Formats: sequence, structure tokens, C-alpha cells
Amino acid sequence: LQSCHGAGQSTPENLKETCPSRPLATFSRRSFNAALTAGVGLAFLPKSAKEAAAAQRGGPTPEVIAAATTMLEEALTSNNDLAPAFVRLAFHDSFTRADGRGGANGTILMEEEQRRGANFGLQEAARVCRDVSERSKLPAGDIPALAGAVAVRFSGGPDIPIAFGRPTGTVPDPDGILPPRNLTGDELIQLFNGRGLTPTDLVALSGAHALGQERGNGPFTTRPLVWDVEYFQNLVKLGEAERLNPIVPPPDGVHILPTDI
Repeated sequence: LQSCHGAGQSTPENLKETCPSRPLATFSRRSFNAALTAGVGLAFLPKSAKEAAAAQRGGPTPEVIAAATTMLEEALTSNNDLAPAFVRLAFHDSFTRADGRGGANGTILMEEEQRRGANFGLQEAARVCRDVSERSKLPAGDIPALAGAVAVRFSGGPDIPIAFGRPTGTVPDPDGILPPRNLTGDELIQLFNGRGLTPTDLVALSGAHALGQERGNGPFTTRPLVWDVEYFQNLVKLGEAERLNPIVPPPDGVHILPTDI
């Protein structure tokens, strides 16, 4: 993170390049938005351009997509605490096992998956998404991805283009797909590499912690409902300080995950 906090300064393609260390002042909202469009967007897109094209051919009509988008925006306007939950919901729905099982298929909305400990706190977001799916007729396989993208934009982030037409899962995905909470940084890199994601992709995906909080420990930033660069700024400052003094607290009221550092 300390060497790649400026990734995506101009275009998402920069995420595939080795990024040089740069002063914190150059880590702009523009670079953050570019990185997150490419990084967090990985959670919302089918696995390949071929699959995306096939999905789009059999996807819902623009009217259905527009109706679902409006309903999600209305839900966020009524309760903006749903924003970080929608983003987390999209990621939890999209992650896959090394054998390819799982993926963005809407099964995160099923009661069985909602009862799992890793999905604690997502029940209201899942309920809203099920309701939107039923009322708008947008299939459940597409709802989590759309909800995550709408939440990012609602919170001040970039537009994330997504494809539609994902098949909706008919049975819950296997348990244990999500990364365990106790993994080291090296273990996380290895796990994500097994899913075709680079360390830079992992850094960009971690930027979803711009929103929300960890239960029992507090928010990840001082503005947990605003999509901005503070999350990365705090990590860079803390990482640099820890090299000089291992006992460095995060900013007042902010919780930083050890694996993020």
C-alpha cells in the first residue's frame, strides 16, 4: 500500500502497472475514483468480456434497470446507512472459491446465507434488495451488483459500469468462500491471486472501507458515509509512523484493520 497509494492516477489500466512511491499530497480523489472504478468494479462484473456480452444479450430491459435503480436510490435516501451495507453485500455475493464455485449470482439474499456469521449486519440490506427485485422484476442475480454500484455513486464516488443478465443462483453458495478475518497480508495476497486478482487489485478493493465500520470497533474513517480518500490517507500515515514507533494509534474514533496495514 505504501508504494501503490497513487495507483490509477489517470486510467484504470494503470492498475496493471507497478506504481512508484509518491507523496501523499498527490493521492487525489481522481486517483481514488479511478482505482476504485477498476478495483471495486471487479466485484460487480462478470468474469470475462465474453460472459459480459452473453449476459447483456439476455439481460433485463432498460426500463426494469431504471426502475430498480430508482428504488435503490430511494432506499438510500431514506436510510443512508444502507450504503456501506450495499457495497459489502455486492462483494460478499461476488467472491468465488478457488474451484470457481460462488460468484455474483444473488444467493447472498437467501436466508441461509444471511444467517452466516460473515454476513452479520447485512440483513436489512438483503431485505431491501429482495423487495426491489420483486417490485422491479430485476432478477436477484443482478440486484447486489446494482445496489453496490448505486451506493458508491450515492456516497460521492464514481459511476461503476456493470453488465446485466447474471443467472440467479437456486441454492446457497458453499460456506467459507469469504476470506477469513485472521489472514495476514501475505495470505490475503495469495488468496486473491488464486482468484485472478493482483496485489494492486486487492488494494483497490480494500478501498471499499472508505464506507462503513467494523461491528464493535467503530468506523473506518471519520466520515464513514462519504466515498473519499481518507481511508487510504490514514493507512499511509499510520504505516509510515509505525516504522518509527510500533505503537501508533489510528486517528481518534477511527478503526483500522490490522490486515489493511
